[in-house]
Amino acid sequence: MENQMSLSLGALGFKFCSGCRIEKSLSEYYLNRGRSDGVQVYCKECFRHPEQRIPREPKQTETHKRCPKCERWKEKSEFHVSRYHGVVSYCRSCENKTDRRFLPFDATEKRCTQCKLVKSLDAFHHRSRRDGTHGYQPKCKACRSAYSREKGYYLKRDYNLSIEDYRTMLESQDYVCAICGLSCRTQQNLVVDHDHKTGQVRGLLCRGCNSMLGYIMDDVTTLKNAIAYLEKHRPKGG
Repeated sequence: MENQMSLSLGALGFKFCSGCRIEKSLSEYYLNRGRSDGVQVYCKECFRHPEQRIPREPKQTETHKRCPKCERWKEKSEFHVSRYHGVVSYCRSCENKTDRRFLPFDATEKRCTQCKLVKSLDAFHHRSRRDGTHGYQPKCKACRSAYSREKGYYLKRDYNLSIEDYRTMLESQDYVCAICGLSCRTQQNLVVDHDHKTGQVRGLLCRGCNSMLGYIMDDVTTLKNAIAYLEKHRPKGG
């Protein structure tokens, strides 16, 4: 079976081996279903004999680094500083061609693109994608939250509800939590409760009651046992 698979892989194309740096047929690689091409990084020979692999060229030294975009070795001073990795991948010249919104390394503030106010970096969510913003979202936390509530993005994505549907539910519940009766007139404090098995929306709850149902996994028996437990240990005269 493996030989048949190897023959079929060989007909698909070739791949450079990361060990010997030679382009070989895919049939000369061991299978690896976890990779996109379905084969190992090293050919069978390099896989069996690691000592034969050609050492990889270092991407950087103590003073210099190779930019993968322009493929030139440059001093590290020609790269923007990264808070997490020392310097970013691309040199300043290549980065500035695509993004000019860089922050100084010692920056403690940033301007929100929505409200245009300069705020502390703590007021911004982290951003994983490296885009020259030093790992922070362009909009502050307050503006992102307001935008999400206004557009009903999460309501539509998670529960297929519109803002109008949510407001109708609020009115039908008299603007209170369906369990504890906590009063609330904003989407921020009353969250949508739904059946995790069927996805059916059941009502609006405060975060405490919604978490409680999550902890007991919507088990009615557990909830009844909890009520009986509290009744049993209720203080006398309470």
